Amino acid sequence: RAAAVDALGALRATAATPWLVALARRRGDDLGRHAALALGEIATPAAIEALVSALRMPPVPDEVRLGLRGAGAAAVAALVAEIDRGTLPSAALAAALLGEIGDRRATSALCAAIDRAVDRATAGVSTASAALQALARLADPAGIPTLARAAESRQVEIRRGAFGALLSIADRRSVVVLD
Repeated sequence: RAAAVDALGALRATAATPWLVALARRRGDDLGRHAALALGEIATPAAIEALVSALRMPPVPDEVRLGLRGAGAAAVAALVAEIDRGTLPSAALAAALLGEIGDRRATSALCAAIDRAVDRATAGVSTASAALQALARLADPAGIPTLARAAESRQVEIRRGAFGALLSIADRRSVVVLD
């Protein structure tokens, strides 16, 4: 049965999405893990939404993360939305996944998550840390103004992440901030 589930994903069998979504909800089940990976391969909005909603139910299986990473650019909008509407842990996972996917369309949402954490001084530090790491992976110079503000945060973890991201960007504007 697992091979059949894998085949549905490899064939991008969109008609199987509802069945795969139901299977993916079965936690700790071999077919559920295969279904999550297959949903990532299918990458329809319904498949991606099922995977993103699984981010809100810890512990999140590796296959959910792998499925979203495998969906790639198709998952960016849903992951960006999760940063804003999800739980703190799911928002942090969404930010990390955006960095792994490597799509710079996520830069503004990652910057907004960092700004919220800096402004609140306590809430969302885990999301901000994941967003800082994601910006470092994206190496998008558009994030430099946010990183410059984060580098002045009172929170050591945010400051450290901001400096690391600025070093990763390696743009002359980031060098000015680091000076």
